[in-house]
Amino acid sequence: MVVGRVAFLAAEAAPVGASAGTDHEGNYSLSGIRYGTSTTFEVTPSGDSRRFEPAFKTITLSRGNPVQNEVDERVLGVREIWNDPARVTVKADGSMKSILLDIEKVNAEMQRLRVDTSEFERSVAALTIYLDRPLTIRNYFTDPGELAQHEYDRRVMEWNEKVKTVSTELERKQVRITNEYRMMMGRRALLIDDRLVKTARGHCEEMQRLGYFSHFSPVPERRTPDLRAKLEGYEGSAISENIHRGSGAPEGAHNGWTHSSGHHRNLLQRFWTEMGTGQSGNTWTQNFGRTKPKEFPEEEEK
Repeated sequence: MVVGRVAFLAAEAAPVGASAGTDHEGNYSLSGIRYGTSTTFEVTPSGDSRRFEPAFKTITLSRGNPVQNEVDERVLGVREIWNDPARVTVKADGSMKSILLDIEKVNAEMQRLRVDTSEFERSVAALTIYLDRPLTIRNYFTDPGELAQHEYDRRVMEWNEKVKTVSTELERKQVRITNEYRMMMGRRALLIDDRLVKTARGHCEEMQRLGYFSHFSPVPERRTPDLRAKLEGYEGSAISENIHRGSGAPEGAHNGWTHSSGHHRNLLQRFWTEMGTGQSGNTWTQNFGRTKPKEFPEEEEK
């Protein structure tokens, strides 16, 4: 953690020069400050060797929501672990191969004596699956199911970056930010779905045009998120929505959603499989949907 100081902060929320704990990506924690109202401030490091870019951050502050403040502190703790650069690789060298050969001999002897070795074989397989695989906190796994999820997430992130989409670069970036956050929290990455992108952007544009801010449109045929998605051809089994107004940056929208309990839970739901983010000016919408997880063709495997 890089400890910085708040060079400017609204007087009603905290004094100028208050202490802030900030990680290398500019994520912050202000002890004793409660969340609720948006405030922009500048964070500079305690020493002269590092400068935050951009220097200005937006945080939501009030003295009335200690629960959200605790959530933010815990998320910051998870992020510190997630950003740990430690890496380890267990090599299948000569000594390891000799050990594995001895294990095979023991297994064969137990089978000859009619001993059930199925549990023993599963334990050995659980160990050997780590061999020659560089491991960090981001790709560590405890069983083949978790390994398969990591592989799926990797392919989704690669696919989202290269697929031709109606998303603007900022909209695509907002999906990337959401997925990185979901994976940090143990959730699967979501595919960009152009139908949901158009649903989300259309709602932003309509809210801007008609001067309202709500999940419910005054236009009858576009009243709810599922109706709007169906108009774009989306037929998933479930759909949900987050909306934000106040920032033109994808990080600002994400910050707003993760500091609102309902939006935060929605963003982290386990059962979503795809999403689309739309923007119009300072208004953002996320639409999440559920179909079958994508089955990637064999040639996409590394």
